Amino acid sequence: SEEPDWNEEMSIFQKRISRPNQLATLRELESKTHVGKVLYVKDGLAIISGLNTDAPVGTKLSFVTGAIGVLTWHRSNNLAFAVILGGASSIKVGDPVECKIIGVLQVVDESTGPSTKKEYELVSAPAGDDLFGRAVNFSGVPQAVGAVADAAATEATTVGFRKTRPLLNQQVNIDSREQITECLLTGVKGLDILTPLGRGMNLLVMGPRGSGKTTLAIDAVLAQANSGVRCVYASLGRSPEQLGELVSVLRKGGAQANTAIVASASGSTLGQDLATIHAACSIGERVRDEGGHALVVLDTVKPLIDAWDGFIHGLTNLGSNVVLEGLMKDSMGRDIMIPSDEDDEKLVDYHGMLVSGAVAQRRGFLSTLFMRAAKLNRTGGGGSMTLLPLVPGRCATGVKKKIGMSKYETLTEDQKVKIKAALEAKAKLETSFEFASPGEIETEVGRIRRGGPRPRRRSAGAAMAVQVNPHAEAPFTRMRKP
Repeated sequence: SEEPDWNEEMSIFQKRISRPNQLATLRELESKTHVGKVLYVKDGLAIISGLNTDAPVGTKLSFVTGAIGVLTWHRSNNLAFAVILGGASSIKVGDPVECKIIGVLQVVDESTGPSTKKEYELVSAPAGDDLFGRAVNFSGVPQAVGAVADAAATEATTVGFRKTRPLLNQQVNIDSREQITECLLTGVKGLDILTPLGRGMNLLVMGPRGSGKTTLAIDAVLAQANSGVRCVYASLGRSPEQLGELVSVLRKGGAQANTAIVASASGSTLGQDLATIHAACSIGERVRDEGGHALVVLDTVKPLIDAWDGFIHGLTNLGSNVVLEGLMKDSMGRDIMIPSDEDDEKLVDYHGMLVSGAVAQRRGFLSTLFMRAAKLNRTGGGGSMTLLPLVPGRCATGVKKKIGMSKYETLTEDQKVKIKAALEAKAKLETSFEFASPGEIETEVGRIRRGGPRPRRRSAGAAMAVQVNPHAEAPFTRMRKP
């Protein structure tokens, strides 16, 4: 017999023993888990330094006081924004916080050798079928509603956890999306005729207080009673009596059993209001992922805007250098420190657009909510989640803004011309709202379409906005069957 090649046998043996042991690796990684520190805390929001940079948005955070939070945004490789879900009053500046590792994915590559990837625990939101026909908070606890307030308040058990989804879910990638071609009829003539809403779209409804935004949204929910589209309504700041009125309207319209209400009471922290909005989206995503169609109504997205402003205010209190941290990154995604004598208006490339670093960060934060709307392709089940957020707005003043180019001095002349043209087009679009006739709806999609009720093909992740005119006698009329 041939003599074995002992060098080759020894090489194989060394490769085998070099493969990582899962328990040993897990212990090693847990010992290296970064313990962060609270730098700022207010109204259910926290700014933390030193957390694991590879922890995804939605990771569950454990504070030393026992409070639970959720990682909301990585400002930089060192700073992270978080929402506190409970026990915010007990958290102080300087308290330690960490995100737990629940597993390790191990890969052995012949060329690169062994590697590991940490799996973090995510905050889960209830998304079960037993939520429909009920009003709960973001944790699945039934809420007090009108005359049954006492009975609901004493019900301690949570519901909806037979099925769950991450509270802050990852956005659907472009390959998993499909062209939007199906129409979601809202029963509102102004939308279904002028700006038909496609399944999987995100439609922002803007207008001042009293302009009828909530009525429009409730009409859209009532129109889905027998359409096969499941509805989720995020209600913020309502008293039990006001919540009871909403439930009564849905019951009379035959839509209560088809609608899940996620509510936060008046007096809730900003963090809890933000969690309520995201929890409503999680229910809609569960319906979508199972091949169904969902309409998610957010009766205000002001908490999302206020949360970003609160985080920036907290950074400002920490110093000017901290405000600039994370605004510029290199090609590898690493932070580039901006000199303190520069402002945050330096332009960066954000998805093919030249915007300031501060604007890019804000858009990324807002996209954690708005980009959750999607129409899945057939491989993913073909389901959809349509988002209908109500946005506080104000009437046009008629004052024309001057086009300032001082911040673009570092660009080439060709780039300046393009940016100036874009700014002028934007100003012209904003001015068009001033001259809209009573009851007319203007859209922010570049041009106004006045076609039939079937939407044109839209790219995945398409979004629109409509503005409600408060001066119209009847800005929206519900379509009624003859």
